[in-house]
Amino acid sequence: MRGFGPFDALRHFGIRRLTGAARPILAVALVACSNTGGGSPPPRDRIYFPTGLATSPGGHVLYTLNSDYDLGYNGGTLQAFDLDALRFDTLTNLATPGADGIPFLRSGDAALAKTNCPSVAPGDKPDGSGVRQGFGETCAPPVDPNAYLKNAVILGAFGTELQLSNASYTDSTGSPFRRLYVPTRGDASLSWFDVRDDGNAAPDFGIACGQGSSDRCDDAHHAGTNADDNSRRLILPAEPYGLAQSAAGDALIVTHQNENKASLFSTGVAASGGKSPTLEFVVEEMPNGGISAAAVPLDADAFLSNEVPRPAFYTTSRSSGRLTLLRYVADTGSSTVRPFLTKETEVLVSGNASGVDTRGIVFDPSPRVRCKAKVAANDPDRANKLQACARKPARAFVASRSPASLLVGTVGENTGTGGGYDGTRLDFQGSIPLSGGPSRVYLAPVVERDGAYALKLFVLCYDAGILYVIDPETTAVENIIRTAPGPFALAFDPFDFDAAARNDQAPLGTVTKGGTTLPVHRFRFAYLASFLRSYVQVLDLDATAAGGSFETVVFSLGEPTAPKGS
Repeated sequence: MRGFGPFDALRHFGIRRLTGAARPILAVALVACSNTGGGSPPPRDRIYFPTGLATSPGGHVLYTLNSDYDLGYNGGTLQAFDLDALRFDTLTNLATPGADGIPFLRSGDAALAKTNCPSVAPGDKPDGSGVRQGFGETCAPPVDPNAYLKNAVILGAFGTELQLSNASYTDSTGSPFRRLYVPTRGDASLSWFDVRDDGNAAPDFGIACGQGSSDRCDDAHHAGTNADDNSRRLILPAEPYGLAQSAAGDALIVTHQNENKASLFSTGVAASGGKSPTLEFVVEEMPNGGISAAAVPLDADAFLSNEVPRPAFYTTSRSSGRLTLLRYVADTGSSTVRPFLTKETEVLVSGNASGVDTRGIVFDPSPRVRCKAKVAANDPDRANKLQACARKPARAFVASRSPASLLVGTVGENTGTGGGYDGTRLDFQGSIPLSGGPSRVYLAPVVERDGAYALKLFVLCYDAGILYVIDPETTAVENIIRTAPGPFALAFDPFDFDAAARNDQAPLGTVTKGGTTLPVHRFRFAYLASFLRSYVQVLDLDATAAGGSFETVVFSLGEPTAPKGS
């Protein structure tokens, strides 16, 4: 969480590619030695240095990852909140700021909101201290998270990211489940949890990680710590940080922030009944300081019928100007299946000042989706047209801190030789100046005034406490949202990416609490974790709503609390 000084905005930069032999590089992993603290168990009912958020497929559950970053306890937590109730109360408070029935934490806050809202100008705290409230707190005073908390389990300290699996699996009864994954620095593992896939079901707040009466996840749910669990007898290297999944959800890679390595796991979700994730491979000679990773959007229609594109990933680094391309090989044709990674290409970012610190990365294949949607099902030239659509470059966006900017480029291009196509070629064309500390980048929609989806980029600037909203097509900065200090992670109400890419109308739905039902777009809110204040802010992303709340903070889950000694 180091800070960064003044910067100069840069518009243009050069790229050089390094391509070497694509061969597997096997490494014997080192055992992590991080201290996880010897204190008391962490409180299940408190949001404490949150570093990850995720919503369930059906939008009924908000999962929050708490990292125990200051080692005040002997582990972090994963919490499950009732998202239906949270959305209901958010809508209620939007209609009537400070409404009765909302579990506000601080005396006088509700009256202050009723007096000052819908104006969103910060007011003084109602305790008479004369201290100004934080951004969003006047009209959305902090609420008690216990009113929405349904479950919590304990894992290791220093969890860095929370992702829901791309694929589901069914258990012996036919019930659908998903996985949650967390790279955990405290014990150098991939923590994993089974949760119910509620896409077409009632809410379910269960979290399964082998926990007993203490609610602490068992050793089997910290993958990568036991060499006997894999055929190569590997141990996960130290400081696991970022992760990315294959589109099919059968494999994921993990970066390491203090090692020249990246790791490959088989997730087990493709197996009948679901199997435990398995550490399969560790690739060496990676740039040091691995941070984020993203799967390259490879479209099967772009390739010839006898070609099957293997999943590929790009990784970023905080101490190198190189983005590294890794290729996943499933090895299914072997008598003993032993998947591995190959390091294929490095893209050097030069001209962007030092170019040595890249963070979040995201790819946007929406131009391909929109193109395919226009091809008629009975078109006699459908196959060729679909291939042309699939070969449209996807957009690429990378957060850079040297200087603070968002790098803008493309991935995938026709080679011009014999009808060839390189689906993983990464090129950059420019950058967008940002405020200090760009970190994570997300691609998600808003609901426009006409009720249609519109995809946007959401870029968190940790140091500056700012969330940028950027149009991925025009690269125009549409909004700069002030947030609580240390914005670390975002999650969104679930949505269908293809529908958002086509600018379909956002579907309508309802939310119910205590027998009362309110109408609402099924996609409406984003959820932002403040690492430095240990609470979650709710943002309204629906421009059809009255009252001027679009892209503002409209709810505050938990008491904003500064770190000890600050």
